[in-house]
Amino acid sequence: FLLGNNPYAPYDQPLPVLEFDRPLRDVQKEMVAHGMTRRQCGLGCEMGTGKTLALIEIMERSGATDWFYVAPRSALRAVELEFRKWNAKVMPRFYTYEGVKRVVNEWIPGVRAPQGIIFDEMQRVKTPTSQRSQACKHLADSVRMDWGKDAYILGASGSPAPKSPDDWWHLCEVLCPGFLKEGDLHKFRARLGILEQKETAPGAGSYLQLRSWRDDEKKCDICGEYKDHPDHDSFALAAGLSGAHVWKKSINEVSKLYSRMGGLWLIKLKKDCLDLPEKQYQIL
Repeated sequence: FLLGNNPYAPYDQPLPVLEFDRPLRDVQKEMVAHGMTRRQCGLGCEMGTGKTLALIEIMERSGATDWFYVAPRSALRAVELEFRKWNAKVMPRFYTYEGVKRVVNEWIPGVRAPQGIIFDEMQRVKTPTSQRSQACKHLADSVRMDWGKDAYILGASGSPAPKSPDDWWHLCEVLCPGFLKEGDLHKFRARLGILEQKETAPGAGSYLQLRSWRDDEKKCDICGEYKDHPDHDSFALAAGLSGAHVWKKSINEVSKLYSRMGGLWLIKLKKDCLDLPEKQYQIL
């Protein structure tokens, strides 16, 4: 960006209208268009919205033949059935998240990375310090290094609303490093949350504890409490009580996070997909 380029250009493009031979639903067509246009992006769509078929379509249309498909062991069986059911023209190499660690550790120097990689149930790599998260990040960086703009790095998650907003940071870093301007998780958490300095023990150091997320403009930007909290009382201020301070309006950074991730993640909730049929179960 500082060199005068626009790295966000691929994520700002309108999605094209594509033609399909398979009977895809409207939400699946949007997923395919999103993946084909952005190439390094995520599908934050609830379970039952048809992510697997959309990913199969993206793999076939990409022209790439070398793919890795990473998913939890419990999900891989169902995914393999989907590939056979739809007669997929591209068959990736399937790995569990634990298996990816072994693949990275045993990688032979000089061997080119696959052109495409899919991280299914991607919330498994939300913690930057875990070994599997670091292995997936290394593998995604290798795909980018070897293939450049022709690389496909796709994430899929059935939990588009995680319990903690800072779970999004490392997912975005794996898909597109630098898309979020915060360079590490601590800076990201400091922007989205109200932190308080805490002492571990006398002379042993201190740490930052989360008091509240900045998810409501009615919360105080200093303590995270609402205006009627005793710490904001005029009598407490006049008496100079410990912790008493003037209420300061905060910014709802959590709601802004959705627009900040716009273009990188396609978020779809099942209740918004009106043309989906009832879920059918098959006992095998």
